[in-house]
Amino acid sequence: MPPLELPRYAPIIDVNVHLSRWPFRRLPDDEPERLAKRLRDQGVASALASSFDGLLHLDLGEVNRRLVDACASKGQGVLTPVGAVNLALPNWESEVRWCARTPEVVGVRLWPGYHDVGLDDPRFDDLCAACAEESLLLQLVMRLEDARTEHPRFRSRKVELAALPDLLRRHPRLRVILLNPGKDVSAEAAGKLAQAGNLYFDIGMIEGTGAIGLRRYLTPALAERLLFGSHSPFFYFAATTLRLHECQPKERDLKGILHANARRLLDRPR
Repeated sequence: MPPLELPRYAPIIDVNVHLSRWPFRRLPDDEPERLAKRLRDQGVASALASSFDGLLHLDLGEVNRRLVDACASKGQGVLTPVGAVNLALPNWESEVRWCARTPEVVGVRLWPGYHDVGLDDPRFDDLCAACAEESLLLQLVMRLEDARTEHPRFRSRKVELAALPDLLRRHPRLRVILLNPGKDVSAEAAGKLAQAGNLYFDIGMIEGTGAIGLRRYLTPALAERLLFGSHSPFFYFAATTLRLHECQPKERDLKGILHANARRLLDRPR
């Protein structure tokens, strides 16, 4: 099996990276300059970056301002900010409005399993309406790590997606990316969910090799909904490239995952 040389498929769009510090240990490349260099060296032209601070900090206005500043001053033209939103906090609407008014910000990222606000909560419907109206991309993090390695005082809940199809149908302009869905959303379930609207999936946590790994998701219904997400710096960048290497996708599908699908999603005017 010949090695997969990603730089020759550049420019790559990575839809899943985080800045700042993971609360429970240091990670490789957890400084924005080092992360940006790592991504550039791998052929990444744009990486959608939010902040780990969005998990626990209460002042998300300050979190998002730091994020935008870090992307601008240390991102080497690679890091694109995605604002952090926590629906459990008061005045979350103001953070969405700030993101919509800030031209560098392309969307908002939520961690529902950590903030205990389900997709069936009325606040979530309000958020979807706001994102659709403001043409903000909505990223939902399904999980950040395997449940077996979570800190005992910081365990996430499974994100239930039963309400998502109705939300997508109710807000047809809404664009949603599920980040790290591989452990929780099977290929069959992903195909059914995608029929409801503009729903995309990154490949950062899809496990298994060959026919039992990423290849299961390369169906006619899903191939154009898959995006490259490295989950850096929590995961090594090479982990995601290895998934692609083992899968050996067709040239068209590979280009779609690496940049074409994301470009089509992101090129919609604000």
